[in-house]
Amino acid sequence: MKHPLMLDPRGRKPGGDTPRICTPLVCRTRERLLAEVASILPKSPDLLEWRVDHFGAIANTAAVIETLRELRTAAGGLPIIFTCRARNEGGHRIPMGEAQVVELYEAVAETRLVEFIDFELDSDPDLV
Repeated sequence: MKHPLMLDPRGRKPGGDTPRICTPLVCRTRERLLAEVASILPKSPDLLEWRVDHFGAIANTAAVIETLRELRTAAGGLPIIFTCRARNEGGHRIPMGEAQVVELYEAVAETRLVEFIDFELDSDPDLV
């Protein structure tokens, strides 16, 4: 018998009878991102997804991580999904190649500031 994979990011179990709400964050600047989070939190989403492909400083790993630290603080206990949506999947054009995106993902993963990293399945298999 196969056992289902049960995720429990920050005490919020997905699935069950109640749908979970994930709110995407799509701002170009740190200031607007934090303002967006502040306006969303009163609506009580279950997860936040930072679509970093919208972020103007995406090519600056230090700026991304510093912004992520502030987002983590602002989000409190909400789980965060970190996503760099590929252009062919509806993402914004970014000044980075796939290998650089993977390096950014690795740097973000090392911080342990997010619960999930969304990696496109149609990415180069050598990068998975």
